[in-house]
Amino acid sequence: MEYKRLLSRIVDLDPGNQMAMNVCFACIFAAAWPGSDKNDDKDLAEGGRHHGCGCAVFLGGRFCDNKINMNIIKVKFREGLIMEFSDELNEFRQTHLFSKITVDGVTTSYLLGGNPNSKLTLVYLVGGTGFSVVWFKHIEMTEQEYRVLTFDYPMGIEKMEPLADYVMKLLAQLDIQNPVFIGASLGGMLAQVIGRKYADRTSGVCLYSTCSLSETSMKGLKKQYRSYGIILPLMKIVPYSWINKMVINVSKKQIGMQEGTEEEKAWITEFFTWVYQNYTKEFDIHMTSLMVDVAKLTPITKEAYAQFDDRSLLVLPLSDKAFPPEAQQDLLDMMPRAAVQRLEGGHIATLNKVDNYVNSTKVFLRKLKEKEGWQDDN
Repeated sequence: MEYKRLLSRIVDLDPGNQMAMNVCFACIFAAAWPGSDKNDDKDLAEGGRHHGCGCAVFLGGRFCDNKINMNIIKVKFREGLIMEFSDELNEFRQTHLFSKITVDGVTTSYLLGGNPNSKLTLVYLVGGTGFSVVWFKHIEMTEQEYRVLTFDYPMGIEKMEPLADYVMKLLAQLDIQNPVFIGASLGGMLAQVIGRKYADRTSGVCLYSTCSLSETSMKGLKKQYRSYGIILPLMKIVPYSWINKMVINVSKKQIGMQEGTEEEKAWITEFFTWVYQNYTKEFDIHMTSLMVDVAKLTPITKEAYAQFDDRSLLVLPLSDKAFPPEAQQDLLDMMPRAAVQRLEGGHIATLNKVDNYVNSTKVFLRKLKEKEGWQDDN
């Protein structure tokens, strides 16, 4: 109602007036109000010309050219994006209920669902955010055909090797057969650790937007993750509100926050805003500890990769700032028998370009089932 009131006052405002800037934002949303007398291109254009905004160019997905007004629009539009993301997430949670499970005395939250007749269970391993629920769009697109499982990395396990052991104990307790581990970024590294240690219990591996854990890559990861090693001890002694902004900035830099289209950068900003709104000091220390431990892992040899690369898929974005071309090439070299799909986008494309990743994965899974002779139960 407030925006409709502002919209009605367009002709009373002079260019540059602060209220006119707010009207600019009102114009953007006018078309969404049935019955508004300012809801077509002509009315929006007239209002935009009057207060020097030109905001009608927003229609069709384009933004206002006025730099001052654009700053106001971005702030308020971002708030709308957060609400949209949260709304989607809340809708998913209403129909997909997480449960608690205790394995070896350690408790975590997990979601198990999908097609109970599927021979394969897709085990989604989340990246560095630690919130497994961010896989929700992938799950929605695969649950009709496959059984699906995702879970949070439990507090109290701060190293990757013990986490891999925990995952396999979790699967055993849930009676999960034929798991296909799908991991993005940090989750992709965890999938590799699982593949090395439990190759005989790994039906397939899908690695999204990640790098290998070869000796060559480990040298790069030690440099790349050095900042997390500096931040971790500070987290334990400095008030979290002081360190939180630093952690956000490091994370954004790691994934190439400054790259991509305006829309992609806005999406990344909103995603990280949501993530860190839900972080606690304890959980942040937990996830940062896992990141630090990655650089301490024993490198995986090509012989170890050969235990599972023949049933693996690599989906690598062409503009991944977290793992540059040389890191991606090393992964390709270490897993020469893996299926490969290169896609447009950056590091976080696994979450904002879901269709591309899911479609590539479904093609791989169908070929894998044919190769192994697996048929789903009726």
